[in-house]
Amino acid sequence: MRFLFSLFAKPSRPRGVRRREVFSAQFDGGQSAAMYGTSIHLGCDVLERRIVLTASESDFVFSQGTITGYTGAGGAVEIPSTIGGVPVAVIGSGAFQNNSTITSLVIPDNVTLIYDKAFQGMSSLESAKIDNGVTYVGDSAFQNNSKLSTVSFGSRVKTIGASAFDGAGLTAVTIPGTVRSIGNQAFGNNASLTRVRFVGNAPNVGTDAFAGAAAGAKAIRAASLTGYGRYGSIWKNLIVTPPGRIAAPTVTASTATFSQDASRITIRGTGFVPGVPSANTVTFDNGAVGSVAVATATSLTVSIDTPPSRTGPLKATVTTNIGGSSGRLKQVATCRAEAPRFLSAFWGLDDGMPQQMDGMPITFSWLINPASIDPADFNVIRSDGTVTVPAFATLRPANESNETQTILLTGDFGDAESGVRPVRVRLVGQLLGSPPGSKRSELFSGLVSPPIRRLSAGPSIVDAWRIDPALLTNDANACTVGSAFVRVVWSGGITDFPTGNEVGVAVTRAYRLTYLHRGKTVSVAPLEIGDLNDGDNMHDLSFPAIPARAKLLTITLPGRHVEDPNGDPNSFQVFRFREPNLYPTGWRPWRR
Repeated sequence: MRFLFSLFAKPSRPRGVRRREVFSAQFDGGQSAAMYGTSIHLGCDVLERRIVLTASESDFVFSQGTITGYTGAGGAVEIPSTIGGVPVAVIGSGAFQNNSTITSLVIPDNVTLIYDKAFQGMSSLESAKIDNGVTYVGDSAFQNNSKLSTVSFGSRVKTIGASAFDGAGLTAVTIPGTVRSIGNQAFGNNASLTRVRFVGNAPNVGTDAFAGAAAGAKAIRAASLTGYGRYGSIWKNLIVTPPGRIAAPTVTASTATFSQDASRITIRGTGFVPGVPSANTVTFDNGAVGSVAVATATSLTVSIDTPPSRTGPLKATVTTNIGGSSGRLKQVATCRAEAPRFLSAFWGLDDGMPQQMDGMPITFSWLINPASIDPADFNVIRSDGTVTVPAFATLRPANESNETQTILLTGDFGDAESGVRPVRVRLVGQLLGSPPGSKRSELFSGLVSPPIRRLSAGPSIVDAWRIDPALLTNDANACTVGSAFVRVVWSGGITDFPTGNEVGVAVTRAYRLTYLHRGKTVSVAPLEIGDLNDGDNMHDLSFPAIPARAKLLTITLPGRHVEDPNGDPNSFQVFRFREPNLYPTGWRPWRR
C-alpha cells in the first residue's frame, strides 16, 4: 500500500506548552489519522514514526522541505533548521510577503535557496542574518523593507537577484567573495547606504544595482582586488575606497606668484587621489573657481575657470571623495595682476589715409594711458626683414576711459603690389597702462604682437569677452539695462550701418549670443547695444542674467549691420569664444 505523508503544524494547545507530538498520514483512500505518541496499524503493514514539533516550528507552513508561509506572532524569528525532523532547504516564493510583525530574522545553514519575493514588503523587519548555506537570494526577496538596516550574508552565497534589497533601509553591507552576480537594482534606492565592502574581485553587477545610495557612498575593496577601477573612481555609483581609516588630504602653504589671468595653478600637499582628477575638489577664496585637470598623490594641477576677483593671497582647501576635507583655507599662491599682452594687430586700413600710409589698429589687454604713447615706441617688422617706425600713434577714436586698449598706428607698413607686408609689431619703448578695473598703473615693454592679419573690406569681430558692469563706459551711449554684459572688439572702427531705424536698434535685434549651461545650448538676443556710434572698434551688449558657470559658445551678426571707416559693410560674422567659462566679476579677455 502506498502512503503519502504531509507534515503540518496547527496549534492545539496554549502557548505555554513547549512540545507536542503530531503525526498525520494520508491514505490512498483519502482517510487520515492524527494521533499523539502512537502507531498506525494497517493490516500486516505497520508504520511507526514519532514526529516532534516545537512551538516555533508550529508557526510555519511547511511542505517537502520548503517553507511556504508563516502564521506566528512575529518579533525575533529564527527559522528552524528542521521541521518535524525534515531539513528546511528552501524559503518559498512570497512565504513571508507583507508580514508586519517580524522584526528580525535568522536563516539557518540548512537553507540553500531564498526564492523571489520571499520576504518582500515586511514593514517591521530591521535585521536579517543569512547563514552559510544560502547560495541564491531571489529577485525582490527583501524588496521594500524600509526598516531593514542590517543584513549579513553567509560564506556560500553566489547570486543576489534583481531588486533583492531594493527600497530597503540598509546603511552598510558586506558582499562575500563568493558572490558572482548582483542583479539590476539589487540594492537600489537605499538612501542611507554609505558603505559597501567587497571581499572578492568585482562580481557581475546589473544596471543601477546601487543607484539611489547615499551621496558619497563607497565601495571598499583591498588593493589586491580587481575589477573596481582606481581608488577614488566611480564604480557602479560607488566611490572606490581602500579599507581602513583614510587620512584627510593636506595642503602645503605657498606664496609663489600667480598671474590673475593664468589658466592653471599647481597645488601641492599629501593625500590627494592620484589618477582620478574628479575625485579631488579644490575650493578657492576671492571668487576663483577651478577644476582639477591632473592629480597625483602629492600635487594637483587645477584649471582656472573663473579667476580671482582681486590680487593678493589666494587660499584654497582640497576635498577628496575618499578622505574628506583638508580643513581651513590655506594660502597656495600670491595673485598678481595679469600681465599685459597684445590681443590683435591688423593692417590695411587704407581709405582716408595719406598717400603711402597704412592704418594699423593694435589692441592690448590693458588700458593705455594716452600720455605715454610715442610712435617711436613701436617697431613694425616687415616680411622682407626690414623694420619701420610708425609716423603716428594715437588712441583716437578709442578715447573713452574704459576703452583705451586700441592704439592706431599710421605709417608705410607694406605694399601689396610688391608683396612686402607687415609681420609683427614689437613694443620697444614703454607704455603706461593698467588692468581694466584696477587703479594701479605700471610701465611695460618688450611685448610682441601675434601675426598681423590683413583687414578685408568691411569690419570683422576679432575678440569678445564678458565684462564687469563697473567697466562699462559711463556716457549717454552706455547700456542702461541688463545684468550680463559682453564687450565686442572689431578689426577697426565701426559705426551703425544706415538702415533708417533708430540708432543701434537693427544691430541689437540681429545679434545672437549662444551659451552652454547644464548640457543645453541657449540662444539669446541682446537687450541693448551701447557705445556703438563713436567710431572706435568696441561696443557693449547687454543681456538678461546669464549663469556664471555657463560656457559662451558663439556670437553672430548677419551682414550689412555695421560698417568700417571706409563705408564697407560687415559680412556675416560668427565669432567662437575660445575660453571654457565666463567671468562674473573682474575682467579677462577671451583669447583667440
